[in-house]
Amino acid sequence: MISTTSNFEPLTVLVTGAASGLGRGFVEHYLNQHNTTVIAWDLHPIDIPVPPGTPGEDGQSRRLRKQHVDFESELSITNAINFMQTKFGAFGAMTNPKLDLVIHSAGIRGLVPEIEEAYPDDVAVAETLHVMDYETMMRTYQINTLGTFTLLQKLASSGLFHEPESSDGEYRA
Repeated sequence: MISTTSNFEPLTVLVTGAASGLGRGFVEHYLNQHNTTVIAWDLHPIDIPVPPGTPGEDGQSRRLRKQHVDFESELSITNAINFMQTKFGAFGAMTNPKLDLVIHSAGIRGLVPEIEEAYPDDVAVAETLHVMDYETMMRTYQINTLGTFTLLQKLASSGLFHEPESSDGEYRA
């Protein structure tokens, strides 16, 4: 039997899109790993129960850090990363204040709002080529593509990642 609680080093995982769907599933999964701290980002409130443990200075759990992040806004992404850089040590009893894993599942489906409202039982019709409008397409692109690009660009230069080493112990970019 493999233990997931004590045989591994502590992990810090960032999950975007954490309020629902796959993102929420990943948050719940990693919270079951008692050696893992989860940083959960979403535009919407994240109603995942706080795991037992000593609360942090702001009343949040040291193992689950929830933060409002809007992937349509470069400033929101930048502020969230800056917050991590300045507050990481306050996140709890983490022996290593670096990100081990990023799971980026924030995004939108790209449904045309008027069509979605008119056909609530068949939302697939709200994303067809015939009904797609410029505003919906651009918002979807902004969040799903440019939001992802901004996240990766900002994280890559943040110093928040463990740096990979080659077999000879030297860092390779």
